[in-house]
Amino acid sequence: MLSGPAVKLVLLGFVWLYAHHFFAGIRYLLLDLHIGIALGPARSSAKLVFVLGAAVTLLIGWRLW
Repeated sequence: MLSGPAVKLVLLGFVWLYAHHFFAGIRYLLLDLHIGIALGPARSSAKLVFVLGAAVTLLIGWRLW
């Protein structure tokens, strides 16, 4: 049942949601500690969260297919 392409796409969607939420949570914990709270570093960390979430999703997707 899990070998279908539609199911794999749904699983990858869940992986993306989880990975993004995980890395964003770490980012917000650092912001709560006043690390990277200025505008420049905050924007950089937001981009880093996006890149890390996409990288983890691609790695798991590569292993899944």
